[in-house]
Amino acid sequence: MLGFLPEAHQVVQYLAHNPEFLERQLQFFRFRDKCAANEIISLSMTSCQFRRISLPFLFAYIAIRREGDLEKLRDRCAANEHFADSIRPARLLLVVNPRKKSTLFRNFFLTFKTFHNSSWMQLVLIRYMMPYNTTPLQPLLGQCSAWMLDSHLALGMQVRQLITSPTVLDGSFGNRNFRGLCELEIIMGASLIVLPWLSEFTNAHPQLQKIRFTNYRREYFKHNDTIEFLLPFLEDLRREELTECMDIKGFSVTRTPNSASPYRHWHWSDRVMYLAHSRFPYISTLTIEHGCTPVDGLITSLSRFSSLQVVSLLHTFTDLHCDCRRPSAVEDVRLKGNCVVETHRPSLGGDEKHGPAATEAAMIWHAARIAKCIPSIEAFYIEEDGFEGLGEYDGYWTIMGWINAHVLRSIEGRDAGGILCFIPPTRHPRFGTPEYRHPKYFQTKFYL
Repeated sequence: MLGFLPEAHQVVQYLAHNPEFLERQLQFFRFRDKCAANEIISLSMTSCQFRRISLPFLFAYIAIRREGDLEKLRDRCAANEHFADSIRPARLLLVVNPRKKSTLFRNFFLTFKTFHNSSWMQLVLIRYMMPYNTTPLQPLLGQCSAWMLDSHLALGMQVRQLITSPTVLDGSFGNRNFRGLCELEIIMGASLIVLPWLSEFTNAHPQLQKIRFTNYRREYFKHNDTIEFLLPFLEDLRREELTECMDIKGFSVTRTPNSASPYRHWHWSDRVMYLAHSRFPYISTLTIEHGCTPVDGLITSLSRFSSLQVVSLLHTFTDLHCDCRRPSAVEDVRLKGNCVVETHRPSLGGDEKHGPAATEAAMIWHAARIAKCIPSIEAFYIEEDGFEGLGEYDGYWTIMGWINAHVLRSIEGRDAGGILCFIPPTRHPRFGTPEYRHPKYFQTKFYL
């Protein structure tokens, strides 16, 4: 049947392997295995043909955790060629006896080579170091340490993502060549970093699409003017006396599709700080953590970012609502036209503890407001926790999951499409007080 439905097969394949969505989320470890399972399941319900096509794609992201899993995978690939073809990223998460490592990796490689050409594999994440002298490694895009990298490259392995520190970024680094390199991440530390090698390096790597600067050392960017991309933004912050109100956790630069120069015409995307719209108009992915501002002000600020596609709100709602009202768990929330209509929103006192039901309603309410203001948003990822007193069973509750922005714009009630998971309070929580988790003047962090 697959041969008679090429267009239908392409529809399912697009949902399962949307490269743009996966690329935006690769920076977050928890998103790496994200796939459009909800959309595929819904599509499979429409007809027997779509059900037959969709089923293998639900297994596009696999993780091998035990040696027995490799045998099961081999059997399933042999029984169904379409199942084998649907696999894209594969994660090998085995704790391996060093004496068995070579045999295991050889079997892993031969399993896929039996059913595929080498071009099928997009990504392999390997927790432990691969044996570099046992198998041809060209199709494997894995993780290895710096002292083993040259040995891997000599055997033909291509590098999709390179993570390095400033200590190795001297002038000679610009002369290095990593075949297949698409993303470079620089982990900032105590050492100063200068970029005279960057232009030569980008010229030598035409596939390089993103360079990420990650700040694991606090306040590096604010006190070191060595990254020329940030200088105009830092000058604005100093002029407005805002440097003590925020910290830059990291940022990325990406290559424009039609750029003639691989360096001069790069534009901004991803994680830079709040108030960046005037300097960085092409932000597409935004994460807000521990926001301490009235939600109406947050929505007004976000409405300027017309390029946003994915918004993550982490531990935000407890603090966002301290100065404004929010919906209860049972009220009716309706969306009409280009605005959200509130039909019954009671005022909540400042000292009232908000449980998971009220917080979930607030998530839907305010995510819908943001989605209506910014049509480009595709999805929200939300994590929220709270402390609820239950006598002997005091503890935290947590809600987390995805919400589809398209559904938020069309719903008539408070229900929204997505995956939200509720984790109940624990019996013996650590640091079990709301004051510890959310002090009054907790520093607000905006990651763009």
